[in-house]
Amino acid sequence: MNKRTLGESSTNLQLPAEFGSCNSNNYRHQIRKYWQVCLVIFALLGMVHLSGCSGGEEADDEELVEAARPSVNIKLTVVGQPGLGDEVSRLWKSFNGGDVELIEVDVEQIQQIKDGEGDVILFPAKLKGDLAGQGSLVEIDQYVLEDDDYNFDELQKNLRGNLLRWNRNTVALPIGQPQYALLGNREMLEEYQIEMPQTWEEFNQLLDELAATNRLGEDVELFRQPGGSGSFAENLILRAAAYVVTPGRYSTYFDVESMEPLIDSAPFQRALDELVASSSYSRFGGNKDNFATFTAGKTLFALTIPMNSSVEDSDQTGFVEQLPISVAKVPVSKFRYDYSRSTWISREELAPIYYSGFHGFLAGIDANTENKVMAQEFLVWLGSKRTLNSISSVAPQLGTARSSQI
Repeated sequence: MNKRTLGESSTNLQLPAEFGSCNSNNYRHQIRKYWQVCLVIFALLGMVHLSGCSGGEEADDEELVEAARPSVNIKLTVVGQPGLGDEVSRLWKSFNGGDVELIEVDVEQIQQIKDGEGDVILFPAKLKGDLAGQGSLVEIDQYVLEDDDYNFDELQKNLRGNLLRWNRNTVALPIGQPQYALLGNREMLEEYQIEMPQTWEEFNQLLDELAATNRLGEDVELFRQPGGSGSFAENLILRAAAYVVTPGRYSTYFDVESMEPLIDSAPFQRALDELVASSSYSRFGGNKDNFATFTAGKTLFALTIPMNSSVEDSDQTGFVEQLPISVAKVPVSKFRYDYSRSTWISREELAPIYYSGFHGFLAGIDANTENKVMAQEFLVWLGSKRTLNSISSVAPQLGTARSSQI
């Protein structure tokens, strides 16, 4: 892997000298000769396959394809995430055999990317508008989104929409978006015949009952939830959103007509009261610590972001199968607040709420690439479940992108 900072030059790859110029007769002769040799080799391989091989095992189709895949070198620009480029480079080398020329860029340097020479850009989601607006990202072709290997429909629902688009064109694909989930200790749930709650009303009532009766004993923590630097605000929003978000309502934090803040309105006040009440039987902490404590097996519930980095010796198929965990979406509510009438009303159905923030990571095609097709193939590989599981251990900000990861 070659690494350089923005502004350093690099040489372009050249065709081998024996191929000559693309305009020469020698070029056509060499290409023809190349394909003749290939046909002979494939014919010999076919004869070997038909006659069988003694003293060894036959290679399956996947192994033959892996052996035949040409190595591809990539120029990769990574914005504001130390360690990510190194991990991607290592995985690409292992998968493809190609080298990654890594260009590391600080967030303050993104304006210089438009004058660079990369193929793919990895960047914080919050910078999508800046990069697209300065012309550094190009549209990703539709066939990439329809590729069976990429499986666009398996992306988390909140990652398939406007987060990836600019002027109605898809200009980025997710490589990680922190997403909260309610985790339950499956062994405890089964032992005490407790079901995973779907609503905040059910959850609050259950925790109140367990705290009052002490059914699980003194050594078991009932609940771990976000707290600390920045996560108290996220915790408040996770609860309040269940009461605020309704069909046809476009603003959670401000009145769209008067632009008056809604942070002191009834839904937020209710969420704050619930947080205060829950402090008597729960513990607050950062998401990484909460997840690590929960997976140690002494906590019944945790509202946190699942992280592969907290699981040792995990294989590349996801971590939920490795641990006795039940996973559910963040609870919703049976009620919502009607601002037009200043009253609480019952919901007709419990529709899930997706919390999509701009604190994940995206991957896009650099407008300066000389081979868009190759760059898009790299994106398909990068966005696969296997690769995402590997790189999500680099930093909590990468989180998860696919439903099967949680």
